[in-house]
Amino acid sequence: MAFLKLLIDIGMVFGPIIGYVDQYFTVKKTNSSKGFSLAVSGILLFSNIIRIFYWVIERFETALLFQAIVMSIMQILLLNICLSVSISNEFPIDNPYRHFSLMFVFDKKYWTKFWSWTSFNAYMVVISWLCIVVFVLNIIFGHTSAYSSILGSLALGIEATLGIPQLLKIKEQRSSKGFSKTLLLTWVLGDSFKTAYYLGNHSPLPFIYCGCFQLFIDFLIILLCVHYWNTQQYTITGEHTQEQQPFIGSEED
Repeated sequence: MAFLKLLIDIGMVFGPIIGYVDQYFTVKKTNSSKGFSLAVSGILLFSNIIRIFYWVIERFETALLFQAIVMSIMQILLLNICLSVSISNEFPIDNPYRHFSLMFVFDKKYWTKFWSWTSFNAYMVVISWLCIVVFVLNIIFGHTSAYSSILGSLALGIEATLGIPQLLKIKEQRSSKGFSKTLLLTWVLGDSFKTAYYLGNHSPLPFIYCGCFQLFIDFLIILLCVHYWNTQQYTITGEHTQEQQPFIGSEED
């Protein structure tokens, strides 16, 4: 039984990142991050970092703590590769966020480009400040049950919005090209398992509502991908016909 629990814990830690690993190599292979919304990485970084600090005051399952740590590392790596292959450059001459500085947050121009910066350091500044602020709040309010509930609910609520940026990205592009189908599959399977787990264990209603909401967004993404595949299956350019593949995760050589 101990060995089985170990296997389950390992699956809980590393299972959720499988789709993001595939997305990482999709971006690397195609040398483009256009099909993936960076807001997805932002949501996962914020929710998992908050969850890590939540564990400090509410010692939930250790496997879930390591899951949050591994997911945060994966999102930092994915964010870095997406930015490194991006051809856009908001500051072509002199990027003011090229070098790391916590003082960026006092620059109005920094906030006008929130989560749309071209410098990796700019994202790390926000993440660093998030860690600092939550750390201080934990010291001040960590002993109160109200703060603990708010922190846990915040992590859960942020994660529930995970699929929305990708849904909007596909709708804006009118194509799923560049978005990993493996990632979408892991979303559906993971959210289904999570919601079933909540229902089976009679978890508090907010957990169940968030799980159902994430599943709803997952299926909207599937429907949207299928819709654009059907409507754009053949793109006519002069006398040439090009087939549009569904849920494309990589381009053919």
